[in-house]
Amino acid sequence: MCGITGLVVFKPESLADPQALVRTMVESLSHRGPDDVGVFRDGHVYFGHARLSIIDVEGGHQPIFSDQGDAIIGNGEIYNYVELKEALPPHPYHSDSDFEPALYAFLEKGMTAWRGMYAAAVWEKKTDTISVMRDPFGIKPLYYVSTPDYLAFASEPRALIKAGFSKGELSTQNVLSTMNLNYLPFDDTLYKDIKRYMPGQHQTLDQKTSTVKQSAAPLSFTQKRFDYHTPLETFDQIFEDSIKVHQRSDVPYGLFLSGGIDSTSILTMMARLNDKPIKTYTCGFDSNAVHDEREGAAAAARYFKTDHHETIFTYEDFVTLLPQIMWAFDDLTFDAAILPTYKLAAMAKKDVKVVLSGEGGDEVLAGYGRYRKFCRPRLLGGGRFSTNRCLSSVALKEKWQDPLLSYQDELLRDQTLTTLQKAQVADIKGWLAPDLLLKLDRCLMAHSLEGRTPFLDKEVFDFGFHLPQKYKIKNRKGKWLLREWLAKHCPVAEPFARKKGFSVPVAAWLEKDKATFVSLLQKNEGLLRLMDKGQIALGLEDARAAWPLLVYAVWYQVHIQGKDPSQDVFSILG
Repeated sequence: MCGITGLVVFKPESLADPQALVRTMVESLSHRGPDDVGVFRDGHVYFGHARLSIIDVEGGHQPIFSDQGDAIIGNGEIYNYVELKEALPPHPYHSDSDFEPALYAFLEKGMTAWRGMYAAAVWEKKTDTISVMRDPFGIKPLYYVSTPDYLAFASEPRALIKAGFSKGELSTQNVLSTMNLNYLPFDDTLYKDIKRYMPGQHQTLDQKTSTVKQSAAPLSFTQKRFDYHTPLETFDQIFEDSIKVHQRSDVPYGLFLSGGIDSTSILTMMARLNDKPIKTYTCGFDSNAVHDEREGAAAAARYFKTDHHETIFTYEDFVTLLPQIMWAFDDLTFDAAILPTYKLAAMAKKDVKVVLSGEGGDEVLAGYGRYRKFCRPRLLGGGRFSTNRCLSSVALKEKWQDPLLSYQDELLRDQTLTTLQKAQVADIKGWLAPDLLLKLDRCLMAHSLEGRTPFLDKEVFDFGFHLPQKYKIKNRKGKWLLREWLAKHCPVAEPFARKKGFSVPVAAWLEKDKATFVSLLQKNEGLLRLMDKGQIALGLEDARAAWPLLVYAVWYQVHIQGKDPSQDVFSILG
């Protein structure tokens, strides 16, 4: 993982010193890439790169150039770079970087040849065109500001704001969407003038004509004929291959082990593929208000004799770390799992530079309970998406328009998908990238740590998503095939036991100093722009509303008011 920035200037007179602005953007992303910096210019095209060295630590400096002078910058990893290099005609390679064969593959076949997680940009010298692209799942983030004078892009919004391409003004509607949904779907951000590149988006800019074209290389959700006669054995082969390529690294790697089915499955396969003990990391809580996953994780760690590390997220961590976590999230999700993930990343960074994680298993193999509910007959509540929203108990100063409703209605009318697949697609296209993957990216990048998600692999997805429903849901349990596989290879995981669910005890923590939180939040400028004092107090009585109210208030102090995130939560709100 790294940080990338770029600038394409259509009207040269519009910017006094474009290269200095690109350097400013790169400097603001130093936490993403502390190992090396590269800046490139050709005409009115500028690339910047802050590198976290993972593959070819010494020789993988970016931008990387082809023998014809084409250039590439990338954030992420192209896992099939070995296979790409073998399949391509001979080229004079100057490094062992994964992005060098990726560049040649792109010039011949486009981004569809890549297998990995990435946000990248390519400048083709002969045609003077620039391609900016994001992986099909949206594992790696990318943002842009577009005007008639220029297009600027960066791995995080803060870079665009720092360089002055964005004014950093908030969109009230987008803030309310984020607070109501716990995340902001699709291409909008909290800021009026900053957009996200969508998963699978491919943008081409022609400098000669100053034209911009959009295309995509999205995931295929259309029905496919299932022809695997032995699905368990086929999954084993595909999953092994995914773990194998996700372990390609020239630096130490480990695993976030929650004790759940997904991360334990990854551990099971890693143990098969590695001779040395796997480094595993688990976080629990000092509260009996929620299920603590450490026991299940420890059982799997003992079974495979891992080098296991545990930490606890306490109320004191909540008070001291929340402002620092908010600094990491210039694009915001209210997923409470940001708390333990941030502390896990800090612990893992002491030993490794790469961690594998289980995000995507539930979406690809249908693990969520809401999928089973969605598949019920309509008379029993099936076939409906939830319309519960976090701020439904609070009267807002501005009417809010739910961005999910029209998208969900369109999805319900889709005749090419099964009922279960509609529920899966809703999460994969609307929720996965702006919530779970944003959480993983920001929490890890704050500590210069790379996260990899083996379930979000094209091969695993093509197999898992198109599995017949009987292999996904059975006996009122999801991820049935994965449970069967895990029962065979790691019985200590007890994959058919009732899932206890993952939650963070934020409600219990808020109760500890509730009167103080109410007093402080009722004075918060960010919240008062959205609702009056009485509604803030009312919202804090609602468990669903209290968490986003607090998080947004702290986020506002850090990113809009410019407060020092090293302060504790009470000081920063005071």
